[in-house]
Amino acid sequence: MSETRLSPSIAIVDDEKDLVDVYTRLFRLKKMTVCFVAGNGVEAVDSYRQSRVKPDIVIMDNRMPLMNGLDAMKAIIAIDCKVKFIFLSADASVREQATDMGAVFLKKPASLQELMRTIESLSNRHDSPRPCGGGGPFRDNTLGAAGL
Repeated sequence: MSETRLSPSIAIVDDEKDLVDVYTRLFRLKKMTVCFVAGNGVEAVDSYRQSRVKPDIVIMDNRMPLMNGLDAMKAIIAIDCKVKFIFLSADASVREQATDMGAVFLKKPASLQELMRTIESLSNRHDSPRPCGGGGPFRDNTLGAAGL
């Protein structure tokens, strides 16, 4: 008997419309649910709150208008401490902060193959990326070689 694997649901938070379009098409092609798309951190937090289907994984950029990715990630974690993040940013200076909060960090430009491998690895993890209920930061967020 084969095990049926469900695809993870995804949210995309990035202000680069062309990149968002590529990700959206890729995820739909791979039969993944895109719960919402947001172009800034404020919109991401509002969309997370209002989304009927919560994403398993949020792909988060950092440099965005109104609220950056780190602040948006903190706000979303306050709503749901179990959500997983892929922090996909050209801003490598925020790598440590993002990974301290439990995210897997990928530096832009990351290949679509690298992104898909990271999503698959992260979706196969059954542990919470961080302790819930006010615990300290989760530091074991490397998924093997090259952050996978």
